[in-house]
Amino acid sequence: MNANLIANALNIIIANPNVLGSFPNIPFPTMGGKIWWNTIAKEKGWKVQQNQFTHHVRILDSNDVRRAWGTESAMEELFRKISKD
Repeated sequence: MNANLIANALNIIIANPNVLGSFPNIPFPTMGGKIWWNTIAKEKGWKVQQNQFTHHVRILDSNDVRRAWGTESAMEELFRKISKD
């Protein structure tokens, strides 16, 4: 994974902390969504996943570290910005 791609995506997430529906995040390793998560978008190694029970959505980087989470619309907006880069 290109280090510049990760840095650019993280800068977009950090620069948009007030996106309505985006919640505070501590980057945390995940198991990649093998249980209880549906992948709803994938681009450049990044994933948008929705929890099957709570329906909240998260963005994972190529190493399956959670970089953002919140409502579906907020995460789709952030992911669109990340995907443009």
